Amino acid sequence: SQGRADDAWRHYVALGRAADDAAPWIAAITPLLLPGVPDGTPIEAGGRPAPLPDGVILTPFLPPTSGRGPSGAVEWRSATVHHLRVGGAVIDLTVTVEATGVEVDITHVDGGKAHLAVLLPEPEGFEIRVEYLDWMRREDADLRTPIPVEVRPGEEPHQLYGRVIELHADLPTGTATRLPEGTHLAGIVFEVDPEDPYRSGLERIAGVLSELLGVATHVRSSGRRPEMWSPTVFRLPRGPGRAARLRYLTSSIETYLLGRDGN
Repeated sequence: SQGRADDAWRHYVALGRAADDAAPWIAAITPLLLPGVPDGTPIEAGGRPAPLPDGVILTPFLPPTSGRGPSGAVEWRSATVHHLRVGGAVIDLTVTVEATGVEVDITHVDGGKAHLAVLLPEPEGFEIRVEYLDWMRREDADLRTPIPVEVRPGEEPHQLYGRVIELHADLPTGTATRLPEGTHLAGIVFEVDPEDPYRSGLERIAGVLSELLGVATHVRSSGRRPEMWSPTVFRLPRGPGRAARLRYLTSSIETYLLGRDGN
């Protein structure tokens, strides 16, 4: 729901390593990632989604990376879901990541016609600025909304394409393998405005992090300073930037814990 595709695949891999009886869980999760079926869709044996209704909206994740690509670059990759049942049709759906954008190809395989819509996924650190349906440019007002497609027997595959541009990174990159000694000594602080209306929620998050990391974590008002050791300060300004920072924090902690625990 947060659009953290890379993290979702890391958890997916970790799930397969963590338990001998993980197969049913993996089968249940797979269709939520590819082809991105709606939450609550019945899943049949082997991870095959039940027939989807005509007009379904799909939100596929990008295929997972190898983890060996250069930092800041888009790694080329592709994945296909075969014989997906939508309305009266059977289709193949392919998601491809290229250096300049993301492509989704929809091919009619069997049956009658069907309608569906696809929300193009964005590579992490990039933003889709232009979208095309069968190489006809969409209006700017329609960007980042599901692209409607009608598939019919005998048609050529439909091509959905989003051209991407790299975003300016305003948060650290890389993966931590251990916490700094200063963090262990002085803890972690969420710094917020004195009258922040969501402070109680952030205090609950701080309590969870204290348990997960074994490091004292609390919330303080901006402008205050500790008397001795300086904690690791995570500033949470009010406004739309807060959600991005919390996603970043969640991703960083999950990645750290997966690496630390060897799962």
